[in-house]
Parts: sequence; structure tokens; C-alpha cells
Amino acid sequence: MTSGWPPDWADRISGASCEMCRSERKDEDQYGIRIHATEHTDAVLQRAAIQPGYTLVIWRGRHVVEPFELTDAEASAYWRDVLTVARALNDFYQPLKMNYETLGNTVPHLHTHLLPRYVEDPAPGRPFPLLPQNGSEAITDSNRLAEDAAALRTLLSWPNTPLPAGTLSSHTVRVFRVSFLHQGRPLRGRLPAVSWPGQRDAGHAASGRSGRPRPGQTGRQAAPRRMRSPR
Repeated sequence: MTSGWPPDWADRISGASCEMCRSERKDEDQYGIRIHATEHTDAVLQRAAIQPGYTLVIWRGRHVVEPFELTDAEASAYWRDVLTVARALNDFYQPLKMNYETLGNTVPHLHTHLLPRYVEDPAPGRPFPLLPQNGSEAITDSNRLAEDAAALRTLLSWPNTPLPAGTLSSHTVRVFRVSFLHQGRPLRGRLPAVSWPGQRDAGHAASGRSGRPRPGQTGRQAAPRRMRSPR
């Protein structure tokens, strides 16, 4: 039985053929749109329509395969960036749960997959069925991706200084949701029912497609399917 590991695995591990090391750290590339960056990380909202809000946080610096290869200061900075971006995704998309997957079985360079999970989900209550990208994946609408990226950048105060923990207010997030309505753009199923003083998007709430279900609500669940990761 063959292992199935890439024939150039040794070069990938060493960094000799690491695509993430060769990255030019552009604000936009074939994989997605960068929504946050620090000295040592980039966070890229993914273009492949795998899951709304699917984002990669990628270590930038020397080639690192395993998190334990980081110094204490580097590890603290890396995981702080991961959690900062995860908090913004959670506040904006309001999923049922955030998932964090640090894999590297195709590209062995430290990076973490941030995956919001929803009522309508390919594997409710189970690990997300994430597979390496093969080029056949559907692509998120470019306008939708750009709008989400712009909103997330604002929440993250990037390219300025990131917001301290706890400063992503519900009011700020609510403004983005209201703006979707005022632009005549219906709130998508991946966003929760909107609630603010004296107003609620009743039509969206009645659809049963909000991120956090009301008591007794189960929501319509999509049939399980295998998804592919771009990394």
C-alpha cells in the first residue's frame, strides 16, 4: 500500500518548495482577500465557496511546520492573531460554533483554518469535511467576497492597529447588518436574524436560517458533502 503523501514531501517539510514561504503577501490573490495582517501573520478570507467566512491565518516569517517550533513570544503572537480574527468572524457571521484546524498535511507550513459552523452545515455536530483544493471548487461571488472582506477589515481595524480584545461591539456589527438591508440586499442565510431596539428582520427570522436558532428551532440542514480546502 502506498502512503499517498506527495513525492516532494521532504522539500515541502524543509521549506525548499513551500508556496506559503514564497508568498508576496498581496492584499488579494487567487486564494482570497487579506483581511488582517501583522508582522508574522496574514489572515485571508477564502475565495473558494467552501463555507461562508472560511479564513486561513498563515504564519509569515521563517519556515515553520509545527507550532512548537515557535518561540514563546512567537507562539503568543500567532495564537493571539488567530483568536483576534476568529472573534471578528464570529461577531460578523454569528455562527453556531467556530472551528479551528491547524493541519498542514498538504502544505506543511504553519497555518490555521477558521471555519464558522451553521445550522445549515455539511456535517452538523461533526468535524468539517475539509479536503485539499483540486481546482474544481465553486467560487464565492466576487462582490459578496469584497463586501465581506471590507466589513471584516473594518471590524479588525486593519490596516490600522488591531482592536483590543472585547472592543468589537454588538452595535458595530449591527451597523453592518443594517447596511445590507438598506442597500436592498437581503440578509443571507449565513447571517443571523437582526435585532436592534424596536426592529427585527422578521422575514429572515421566520425563514429558520439564522446562525443561532431560537428555542425549539432546528433549522433546515443540508445533506453532508465533502468539502475541499485550498491549502
